[in-house]
Amino acid sequence: MEDNDSDDENVEVGGLFHVSQRKRINANDQEDYTLKTKNEKHNWDLDEIYDLIRDCFVTGKWEKDKDAANLLAEDDAIGDDDDDDELFGDFEDLETGEKNTAEENEQMDTDDDEDDNKEKTKLETKKANLKSVFDAEYDQSKDPDSGYLDELKKEVEIQTKLNRSEFENMPDDLRVLYEGYRPGMYVRCELTQIPCEFVNNFDARYVIVVGGMPVTESHTGYVQVRLKKHRWHKKILKSKDPLIISLGWRR
Repeated sequence: MEDNDSDDENVEVGGLFHVSQRKRINANDQEDYTLKTKNEKHNWDLDEIYDLIRDCFVTGKWEKDKDAANLLAEDDAIGDDDDDDELFGDFEDLETGEKNTAEENEQMDTDDDEDDNKEKTKLETKKANLKSVFDAEYDQSKDPDSGYLDELKKEVEIQTKLNRSEFENMPDDLRVLYEGYRPGMYVRCELTQIPCEFVNNFDARYVIVVGGMPVTESHTGYVQVRLKKHRWHKKILKSKDPLIISLGWRR
């Protein structure tokens, strides 16, 4: 008995044409769907059922060369480096004809360790020298009281304390002549030759900032700067490359 309901199959005729034919399948080879599938349930509480699948896990009984516990025991039995020397012993290099003994191998290992220690010490010395050069260049020593800026701060603090002690008992009108108006003092300003629009549009709700520039800020000064390589711009700057420089200072 054959079933004609199957996929098409191409057959070449004469080497020129392809004829499409129905692929025939023997119905005897197909799966029988008329019988009811028997679904057996196992009682997993029984020891017999456990024994059926015990070898599928690590708890099962394995062969000697595949059992993990047995392999670990064999590794422990091999022992430390002394046992390794006994295991390998002396050998002869068949290509070069040289004979190597266990003592020579130990000496070679010792020499390699000494070379590694020397290289490590050399690198540590080089790093220490680089750090000392960096600290000397950027004035970042371990002593916080050292440095040119710290000395200037000390001089300013000493001068401030000296001025405060000298002018402490002096009247304000006389003290202003020496050190000027201190921060927080109230003063009355008289303005002359101002345009009339200032009076006509005056609004007390808006603050008027009044100030002046000292002599050191009213003249043209020069600041020496040094441009380093930018941290993100990896290329070298050229003469016509645009530069945006933000400068600021504190009074």
